[in-house]
Amino acid sequence: MEATKVAFNTHGMNLFESPSEKIAQLKSIIIDEARLLLLKFQNESCSYIKKWPSK
Repeated sequence: MEATKVAFNTHGMNLFESPSEKIAQLKSIIIDEARLLLLKFQNESCSYIKKWPSK
């Protein structure tokens, strides 16, 4: 089954480089959720949190 049957394929392009309004909204949601995840688990000692990128 193809993953892009109903959607579209980016063929290696960066969707966030010059995003449409919907992609910009998606990026904002992802960043907000990642920040919440980090805040929730910031005191954990797992490598996933300890190696969290600064940007």
